[in-house]
Amino acid sequence: MSATSGSGSSVWFSDSPLRNKPYHAKRPHKKSRLGCQNCKKRKVKCDEKRPSCGICTLRGETCVFALPAASLDVSSSKPKSPSASPGSRKSSPDSKALVPIQNQSSPSFTTTVFDHLHQSPDSIVVREPLQIATGCDAIDMKILWHFLGHTCTSFSIEGGDSRPMEDLMRKTVMDHAFSVKFLYNCVMALSCLHACETTGDDMGDPYRLIRYQDGVFEPFSTAIRTGDPKTYGALLANSLLLTALSSQNFRLPQAPDLYIIQWMTIWRGIGTIFQTIDRVSLRNTGLEQMFYRPAMDLTAAAAYIPKNLHVLVSSIPANDPDEANRKTYTRVLRYLATLYQNMHQGGFGAVMKLRIITWFTYLPHDFVRLVLDKNCRALVIIAHYAIFLKLTMGVWWLVGIGARSLQDICAFLGPAWYNELKIPLAARDIEDPIELARLVLDDPTWEPRRSPTDKWDAQEEQETRQLGLVDDQGRPVYYESEARAVVLANPSHPGDEPVWNAGE
Repeated sequence: MSATSGSGSSVWFSDSPLRNKPYHAKRPHKKSRLGCQNCKKRKVKCDEKRPSCGICTLRGETCVFALPAASLDVSSSKPKSPSASPGSRKSSPDSKALVPIQNQSSPSFTTTVFDHLHQSPDSIVVREPLQIATGCDAIDMKILWHFLGHTCTSFSIEGGDSRPMEDLMRKTVMDHAFSVKFLYNCVMALSCLHACETTGDDMGDPYRLIRYQDGVFEPFSTAIRTGDPKTYGALLANSLLLTALSSQNFRLPQAPDLYIIQWMTIWRGIGTIFQTIDRVSLRNTGLEQMFYRPAMDLTAAAAYIPKNLHVLVSSIPANDPDEANRKTYTRVLRYLATLYQNMHQGGFGAVMKLRIITWFTYLPHDFVRLVLDKNCRALVIIAHYAIFLKLTMGVWWLVGIGARSLQDICAFLGPAWYNELKIPLAARDIEDPIELARLVLDDPTWEPRRSPTDKWDAQEEQETRQLGLVDDQGRPVYYESEARAVVLANPSHPGDEPVWNAGE
């Protein structure tokens, strides 16, 4: 039989002594089998109160409880949930609220789970408070553990022994998630999506993903408008995780055409939120590393603009209304050229992949407006960028984005623009990454410095360690405490300041 403890965790034990045979206790009190580790070591009676038993409270010690193995077996336990009913997408009563109770003398639940993630379930020890998971059932715990063990690696390009980004996702991001519900919902939805798309596992409840997705967008939008400093960390983390969560639409046949335009606005939202939060608050969130981007040299990159894209801009007739956008096109082609430049010089690699993934975050506002208006030349440029998205091998949430976007843009522009779309049209049918890169670089003999499947090496380790905060021209910046502002690490002239395109 089962009983539920005051903390909400299930405790399994037998409460049926042999009938017709009187039992006489040999001790004046009930034996404590679920007491804390400290009381067990001292061999004293534990009152089993949580988050801290009476003895540990009196002694001012951190109270540590062993987590029963039965409560960890979430993969085989699939209890019924109100959300499992096809007729309902509402949250179950058990999942309405997460109570972020923090004991100042105890580590967070997230930190403890991470510390013991690779131990045998029978030996896992969880430090209180467990109340932050109040309302979670076995399926929720399975989803949470999947995120901590697998999904959190989706945003790390590090391949060496040290992977601080994964640590940040497991600890800092989850600490914010347990304090702000919309980020928690986003984490759980992303974990469900990851499991479903990579292993086909619906986590025991195919409607759980929908339920968590429904709890993300509206409260997130409200928090953006409110601007409460207490939610800054959650806003930043959620803005990044949404790019992965929303990528699901590229793989759905019923998704709207040209969905890449909507996806671009989600990426642009990162910069908008980033700019509304002062640098001191950013550092206090502990999430600064999530926004590291590769540095770039836009001046040097100009030499790598493909000839066909040069012609796209230079051939605009003087009487064409699009002539007014010539400078905007020229400017954004330099950003695109950084991808050609680094593919030509370095080939495949983790930093190259990050350049492709973060490209939308650099774009000037005027160009974004043209894309939103479905300007034909702007879409031709986006089509050439979409080819690079096909080169982001190994990132589950980017699967299909490049191919779907190429299909949508070419279909939308039609035969009238096929001459400008020769390369994107050819790229639709190429899956081999080396052949695709040769097409992009217009070099049939090009060979990469490393193959797409090469293992991590010392040079790649060095490249990732050079990542940091950069402005929207790819120039390294840092926070100057005396000036209380972000400044350029290497200004080209006195008064040279960082450029932020999101604030244009």
